[in-house]
Amino acid sequence: MIRNRIIGCIFFCLPLVVFGQSFYDLNTIQEIKMYTAVSNWDYQMDTAKASGFGTYMMFDSLKVNGANYLKCGVKYKGNSTYNANRTKNPFHIKLDFTFKSSNYQNIQDIKLGNGWSDPSMVREAIGYHIAAKYMNVSKSNFAKVFINDVYWGIYSNQEDVGDDFALKNFYSSKNEYFKCNPKFGGGPITTGSSLLYSYGVDSTLYYNLYERQSDYGWKELLQFMDTLNNVTSSIGPLLDLDRTFWMHAFNNVCVNLDSYSGQFRQNYYMYRDHNKQWIPIIWDLNMCFGSFAQSGSGNLNLSSMKSMTPLLHKNDAAWPLINKLLSNTTYERKYIAHMRTINDENFALGNPIYPLGQTLQTLVDSAVKNDVNFLTTYTDFKKNLDTNAAAGTCGIFQLMNARNTYLTSLYPLNIPTINTIQTSNSNPVYGAKITITCKANSVNIDGVSLGYRSSKTDRFTLTTMFDDGAHNDGAANDGTFGAEIEILGLNTQYYIYGENNSAGKFSPERAEHEFYTVTASIPMASTTEIVINEFVANNISGITNERGKSKDWVELYNTTNNALRLNSLYLSDSTFLTKWRFPGESIIKPKEHLLVWTDDLDTTFLEMHASFNLNELGEKIILSNGTAIVDQNSFGLQSADIGLARCPDGTGSFMLTSKLSPRMMNNCTSDIKETENITYQIYPNPSHQYLYIKSEVSHLPYKLIQIDGSVVLSGIKENNIEKINIEQLSTGIYFLNIEGMGNKKIIIE
Repeated sequence: MIRNRIIGCIFFCLPLVVFGQSFYDLNTIQEIKMYTAVSNWDYQMDTAKASGFGTYMMFDSLKVNGANYLKCGVKYKGNSTYNANRTKNPFHIKLDFTFKSSNYQNIQDIKLGNGWSDPSMVREAIGYHIAAKYMNVSKSNFAKVFINDVYWGIYSNQEDVGDDFALKNFYSSKNEYFKCNPKFGGGPITTGSSLLYSYGVDSTLYYNLYERQSDYGWKELLQFMDTLNNVTSSIGPLLDLDRTFWMHAFNNVCVNLDSYSGQFRQNYYMYRDHNKQWIPIIWDLNMCFGSFAQSGSGNLNLSSMKSMTPLLHKNDAAWPLINKLLSNTTYERKYIAHMRTINDENFALGNPIYPLGQTLQTLVDSAVKNDVNFLTTYTDFKKNLDTNAAAGTCGIFQLMNARNTYLTSLYPLNIPTINTIQTSNSNPVYGAKITITCKANSVNIDGVSLGYRSSKTDRFTLTTMFDDGAHNDGAANDGTFGAEIEILGLNTQYYIYGENNSAGKFSPERAEHEFYTVTASIPMASTTEIVINEFVANNISGITNERGKSKDWVELYNTTNNALRLNSLYLSDSTFLTKWRFPGESIIKPKEHLLVWTDDLDTTFLEMHASFNLNELGEKIILSNGTAIVDQNSFGLQSADIGLARCPDGTGSFMLTSKLSPRMMNNCTSDIKETENITYQIYPNPSHQYLYIKSEVSHLPYKLIQIDGSVVLSGIKENNIEKINIEQLSTGIYFLNIEGMGNKKIIIE
């Protein structure tokens, strides 16, 4: 499809600092330079912040590692991290503020933290690094900020939790999305962003507790809150439980109380994915590792932080995402198992995360030393990795070494062990059933379950594993458990969970974030098995992609009863047959209608996106193996929201239709109508030799279009009566389109 594009940013320099590196590479410091001719820019940004509307100030230009951008938006962000009397405040920068295509490495929003309440300057970088092992979280590193070429200081640099984050991590961005932070001073905040169903169905009463990021979603969020609080047994389908357990486990182990686990129940996002499950996402880690002491059950000192109970708020109804979930003993054991994993992998056995803290402090040392706006002192920075700062902020590892000792002392003696994991077939064919077995050794084992899914975009399905001798598990009660699953994808992912009367155990221990994989044996598609089945080259108001955008698409159909791999095939809109290759993991299931978006993205989210757009003025769609054409269609000018579909489905010729059927059997009832209120005459109709167009209007472009959309004749009517020779055309139904006057059905005999 042809789309208008605005080229909004000018790049005339290569990056000066981190050429070839990711903007969030942990081992590099970014360089951001902002320029404005406004002398009182700080006052204007303070005023905008005070207004509560979050208004951006337009800066004249901005450089990110030497790449230049014009007319970017900049504003102050944060609650306690911001203060109008503070020189160094946190920033939110929008590169696309004026020119919507502006981005740096596909990044449009830059979030910079000022190190408030973190003398070590590395809390966020360490915290996000740890959390990323277990859940989908922002990336984080550091940036040196300059304003009008004056060094303003060293900042933490966090990946924005916005649409791009959701798209990358959850494969869509058009669904319900909320930032969960109460607006202090703006209404009832005593509950924080707790997910309490405090005010019933009136969404306006929650506006000061949750900030909607999407175009809609209050109804869905309130339904979720109602279920969580009042019908907790039904919460499973509505909430990604595992990511929730990981969030709680991270917050508790790392004493991250400026979070849902603390007094204000804040600093997280909620996104509702394509599986209709809400996913919690942690945010704002500058006060983790004990920098924030308000637990909601009293203000903690260093000693009480070290021994903070893993079951904090289990019995507090005001924290329903903890209280309601941990009332289920299996949920509690899964949560505690995740706590053990985080503690063991990062703080036990020689404190493996400590060298990272040292490395990061060495990286930013000179930037801190030269930062005249640093919020504490260089002396505090140097010692806060290990000991208290003068301001009272506890040392990161002063706390975490002792907390590891405390948490380890709570481990039960009989934690289950899960090992000797085997599959009955390591390379099964699609549709086969295989058995997965494991050894589960424990005192009083209560049960073992298998979580599995056919695709990374699916939710895991849980099924019971048995030790009864009837599930290919060997002899009954021999400690070997088995379960049978059907292979319905190229890469089936799975994990195992077992528990006894005191503890649970995952294998792998980072499940569900990590998992085991069984790869199926699926043959490559050949030249006779896949066809182009339907497409739209001018999608204006039809189906939308994962970003909520109406884009053009092509549907393929598998004519066989077998699953087929597609990565030997290509799609193209030109004679360059290898323009876009199907990704390595792409398959098409038996008799499946598979949709590919032609929107120039060249990636895969929930569905595949090709590296080109279709042209509504007419072109070709070609499916090939790179050298030989498998299937193709040449089409002419396409009307909005009109498609071409095979009729009968999968085998017939293409015909125009507005009854589009993406991902399903084609609707083969032609419904392209001749336009009413025609202001010209056509005769004779039917005809076999000549058509005459009569109209008092001259200079009218016209096209004669076949039912498959291709243009067979075109010209310009210059006279009162235009004579068109059609005797060389095949018999059938056509449409005569005169520009600005609509369509007329023509029958050629």
